[in-house]
Amino acid sequence: SERLHSEQISEMGRAYETNVASLGADLSSELASLESALAEAQRSAAVAESAVENLRRELATQDETLAALEVDRSAQEVNASAATRDAAAARDQAEDAMRRMSSLEDELAALKAQSADADAAVSARDATIDELRVRVLAAEHASDAETASSMSALPLTISRAEDAANAD
Repeated sequence: SERLHSEQISEMGRAYETNVASLGADLSSELASLESALAEAQRSAAVAESAVENLRRELATQDETLAALEVDRSAQEVNASAATRDAAAARDQAEDAMRRMSSLEDELAALKAQSADADAAVSARDATIDELRVRVLAAEHASDAETASSMSALPLTISRAEDAANAD
C-alpha cells in the first residue's frame, strides 16, 4: 500500500510536471504571442504617432494659411475702403469739375455777349468815322469851291476898293 501510494505520488508528480511543462509551453507560446502583439501594437502606435505628427504639421500649416488669408482679407478690406474713398473723392472732383465747367461756360457766354457788344460798338464807331470822313471831304470840297470863288472875286473886290479909294 505504501508502494502503491508512492507510485501514485510519483504518477501525480509526473502528471504535475507534465501539466507544468504543458502550462509552461502554453505560457511561453502565449507570451510569444503577447510579445508579437505588443510589437505590432508598438509599430501601430509609432505609425499612429507619425500620423498624429503629420496631422499636427498639416494643422499648423493650415493655421498659417488661415492667418495669411485673414491678413489678406484685412488688407483687401483696407484696399476696398481706400478704393471707396478714392471713388468718392474722384466723384467729388468730377462734380467739382462739372461745376467749374458750367461756370466757365457761363463766363464764355458772357464774354461772347461782351464781344458781340464790342463788335457792335466798333461797327457803330466805324460808321461814325466813315460819316465824319464824308463830311470832312464834303467840307473840304465846299471850302475849296468857296476859296476858288473867293479868289476869283478877289481882283474885282480889290478893283472896287481901289475905285472907292480913288473916288474919295
